[in-house]
Amino acid sequence: MAASGSEWTEIIPLRHESPLSIMEILSSGGVDGAALQAVMQARDLASRGHKVVMVCLPGGWAASELANSQVEVVTSKLRRWQLADLRAVSAEVVARGVDLIHTHKSRAHMFGIVLRYLTGKPCVATAHNRYIQPHWGLNNFVIANSQATLKFHRRWNFVRRQYSRTVHCGVDLEGFAQAPLEARSRVRDEWRLQAGHLVLGVIGNVIPRKGHHFLVEAMPTLLAAEPLTRLAIIGSKGNAYAQEVDGLAHRLGVDKAIIWVGFRTDMPHVMRALEICVSAALEEPFGLTAPEAMASGLPVVATDVGGLPESVLAGVTGELVPASDSAALAAAILPLLHDAEKRRQYGAAGKSRAFALFSRQQQVEKIEAVFRLVTARGRIRQSDAA
Repeated sequence: MAASGSEWTEIIPLRHESPLSIMEILSSGGVDGAALQAVMQARDLASRGHKVVMVCLPGGWAASELANSQVEVVTSKLRRWQLADLRAVSAEVVARGVDLIHTHKSRAHMFGIVLRYLTGKPCVATAHNRYIQPHWGLNNFVIANSQATLKFHRRWNFVRRQYSRTVHCGVDLEGFAQAPLEARSRVRDEWRLQAGHLVLGVIGNVIPRKGHHFLVEAMPTLLAAEPLTRLAIIGSKGNAYAQEVDGLAHRLGVDKAIIWVGFRTDMPHVMRALEICVSAALEEPFGLTAPEAMASGLPVVATDVGGLPESVLAGVTGELVPASDSAALAAAILPLLHDAEKRRQYGAAGKSRAFALFSRQQQVEKIEAVFRLVTARGRIRQSDAA
């Protein structure tokens, strides 16, 4: 499912306009999907000639990642109810002549709304999650990372249709598609795999909503039919839920077939080591891993939740199964383990779909178009007031 083209008819980027001064605000200190997207968008907007400053947490990943880039970094603890933080960032808005504020994650969203009323500058919020929160309607515009996320915020947070659009997450398509083939043997050697092992990969934070335990529960069935199956869990093992998943694997006797990889930054290389990418999520606003795997030429087996059906087409690029259903996961994965040609076909179709729908170029052009619309509305209001 792609975003409706008709909703974009009045949001077409105007050519030859002067660059904007954009303040991005990110309240995520670590690495997650929202942080990755915020940093990538900031870089892409700067590369198009806009003046971009990122306000983020001191000592966080984003501040380090954007050091020595075209994007300026201002650090703040972003305490919503601390006037000192609000005054300091407000002063940056004024001093830099900021045209527009763009926020990511809950604390940043609240901070941006307060800044809107303090400075008079429009605020655009990107919805990376689906939570019922009262602040969404106070933004000038809401960008959703999937159609599912957009529908949620329009229904439950009363975001108005004319002030909201879907912009799917952008993917570094070439980075994944062009990862060196020799990365496969290097990564698999690192994981101590044999040539015949068939590796499933589940990627992302090991947290309850990602549903890792359902995939572990599917492993006895998969191993009984294909003993060379291995499951690579790419994510940190350092929390209570991860320990529960590990304990379940030991109780089921499948722990020897599971590789705890930990956090990785070389995801295009990791994708090369896999046969199938799996998402067992119970809730997924978009699911960045799916189009990344598709760009890598991998088939994807995913749950039919949230934004995942907007990237994964059942029977074309992979398979979709009900959430919370270990038997359904096993039933979808097993035929692919036994059919290398079908894996290849799904992978090729997935790569074509990823390049058609999830490019960084498409994403930044749509975001830029929203920014142009919002700032133009602001100029019209100011003109009317004068």
